Amino acid sequence: MIQLIFACLFFVCFNGIAHAQPAFSGVNYSGKYSCQGENQKVGKYQVEVTLRLNLVASTGRFGAYEYTAETENGVKFYGNAVSVGNQLAASYYLDTVRRKGEPTTGLATTKRESRGRWSFRNQYFEPDDFGGNYGSETCLMHKAEKPKAK
Repeated sequence: MIQLIFACLFFVCFNGIAHAQPAFSGVNYSGKYSCQGENQKVGKYQVEVTLRLNLVASTGRFGAYEYTAETENGVKFYGNAVSVGNQLAASYYLDTVRRKGEPTTGLATTKRESRGRWSFRNQYFEPDDFGGNYGSETCLMHKAEKPKAK
């Protein structure tokens, strides 16, 4: 009986180690992005998007992000994004209806630009009671801030 208990303990202890998630090795798209967008209902607009990598939830090439956005007139969106390679998918809610109703869903392709900055083109769908709204955004990462001299 004692041997069976030790065998079970050995299996439980080392089984968790064998299935540990690999460290994040994908591209980190964290940063602030300036975006130009257009959709059927609003027309042309500007929006600032921030992606922040969640290292606890990211593993291997899979990146998990906190997604926030604010339009030029102060409308805020909150949600999550995931990446694998150069593909980025996001799901986010309008601030006033946070986590209520159906989220806006977008799919983007990222691209490396000059000086190490990233860009992405996001195609999205916003559901509503009248068939929904389609749009797209082209986003460019802000330049890295230089450290201030003391």
